[in-house]
Amino acid sequence: PQKADFRVTPDIYRALFSTGSAMAMMSCLVDCGSVIFSRATNLLGQTAITAYTAGRRIMRIGISFLGNLAHSGSIYVGQNWGARQLERAKRGVRYGVLMSMGCLATMAALVLIFADPLLHLITNNPAEIAYGIRFIRIITPVYITTCFNQMYAGALRGIGSARTPMVIFLG
Repeated sequence: PQKADFRVTPDIYRALFSTGSAMAMMSCLVDCGSVIFSRATNLLGQTAITAYTAGRRIMRIGISFLGNLAHSGSIYVGQNWGARQLERAKRGVRYGVLMSMGCLATMAALVLIFADPLLHLITNNPAEIAYGIRFIRIITPVYITTCFNQMYAGALRGIGSARTPMVIFLG
């Protein structure tokens, strides 16, 4: 590589701004949804708030790796896309979805099995634990769908399309 290969051009600034603004918009919308949901949860009282917060923290343990897996998938797809290895990129997305589903299913099973002792790490209130277990049992099976969302959005970002995942996310 030559020194000129590392020069930042207006095209690079435009691409960075486009990608960054789409990702920032998506993050902002998620945060706005959390604020609205928090407002609704607050109307249910202190027990529901504590149970919801505890359940969310436990669920974050279960899915925290998914964002990292999607990010690595984005890099993998981007590298293969740039090298014109399209079949390899597609195969990587398929394997990424399967891997994330397997990992998330394992984590979901563990969270469901150990929901009670995990919630006891956060609170000792029986009502909060009961609500927390109920929350975990309702929300956990739905989390498997995030594998598709995260992995395909990561793949699209990897090929340089940051707006498409945002539009899909909003739809």
